[in-house]
Amino acid sequence: LCGTFKLGAEPGAGGAVSDKPDKGTLFESKEFGFSLVYPTSWNKQNLDQKGVALALARHASAGKVPQILMVMADTLDADEKPDLKEMETKLIGSTQASLKDGKIIEAADGKLGGEPARRVVLGGERVADQHQGRVILTFCLRGRSTIGLMAGGPVEDFDAVKADVAKIVGSFKFAGDAGAAAAGTAAETKPVPAVEAKTAAHASAAPATFDSPAAGVKFTYPGTWTAHKSSDPSILLM
Repeated sequence: LCGTFKLGAEPGAGGAVSDKPDKGTLFESKEFGFSLVYPTSWNKQNLDQKGVALALARHASAGKVPQILMVMADTLDADEKPDLKEMETKLIGSTQASLKDGKIIEAADGKLGGEPARRVVLGGERVADQHQGRVILTFCLRGRSTIGLMAGGPVEDFDAVKADVAKIVGSFKFAGDAGAAAAGTAAETKPVPAVEAKTAAHASAAPATFDSPAAGVKFTYPGTWTAHKSSDPSILLM
């Protein structure tokens, strides 16, 4: 967990937040098409770091080091293959760099927004302050996007942090999922079909192919459908 936090900063361009009394705070990322709700005991921070969609710090009493949570989101390079195991190896490696003699305490399969995910807890002496620390990782793949939650800090109060992380993971939804639509927490960002052109000319049109090497998507659609370009980068084809 690294980077410089600027307390009291305004929400960044990566997503929007809104207060929901007694129900936590809603965060939505239009770029990566997900939403989550975090407890009011956490404050949004401005972390200038590539790949970090959301950074939070948990309220701590004077003189205590706060627990930190980051939601990381990125897109795989064109030559990279989606591989959850490889993602796990990289995340564990980068986390162990911040923990002296960092060891895996727990590791299990799980779900994040309905996607297959991994949950890993690591422990060790924090390089930053030589105190015992814990880090919990929950991560998944969504198409060619990598999504992960990383929370941690001093070992004290870590049970409370685990409970908060469980709530956040439970609230996590990808845009277009049935739960998100029912709750009205996120806008639809999945590719949507074009409006069918009901004309005699289109009725005999040949099939067309859509190919996006960057997203790893290729398919053929009927010539009776017309493709349109969207201004939303999360929508590949309309």
